Amino acid sequence: MKRLAVVLMAFIFVACASPKPNATQTDSNANKSSSTSSPASAVAPTKAAVASTSSNTAATAKLAAEIQKIHPESDGEAIANLAEKIQRLHDESVYFDFDQYSISPEFRNIIEKQAANFKNHKGAAVILEGNADERGSAAYNIALGEKRATSVKKILVTLGVPASKIKVVSYGKSKPVLDCHEEKCWQENRRVDFIFKQK
Repeated sequence: MKRLAVVLMAFIFVACASPKPNATQTDSNANKSSSTSSPASAVAPTKAAVASTSSNTAATAKLAAEIQKIHPESDGEAIANLAEKIQRLHDESVYFDFDQYSISPEFRNIIEKQAANFKNHKGAAVILEGNADERGSAAYNIALGEKRATSVKKILVTLGVPASKIKVVSYGKSKPVLDCHEEKCWQENRRVDFIFKQK
């Protein structure tokens, strides 16, 4: 009986002596777990920003996969850089159908955006670089590239960009961004690029 009492007393002593977590420890642990469980909740980007970024990332990844098929010998970094360059061109350049120099309505907003860019850079001049795919003679494609750049120039002038500040250049088929011999490459090469120069 005495032994049982001694054991019971020792148990009670140990239970009372063990430290209880205080309120501040509990709160800080709760805060720590909530902050580590959802760090994104602290700064949540807008849905539109997330959608736009993920859409661009997906488009660039898709382009990179296509380029990898065209150039299997190229390393990953070179392919990623080229895919990013092409994606940027898609956002900033005007593209054309085969053997055409008329501008599709879908590219009107890009020309408007570039006109606004020009107006925001006082003293700037813009060079319109016309390009073509590889089909046809060099002379034919130089003429086609020039017609494409001139078509873009006409719209820029109607949007208030002075004609004297616009220079038209044609590279024809000499500056392809992709160089396979099929439509997936040709469509990337039929375009007009905007190059802004500060005077």
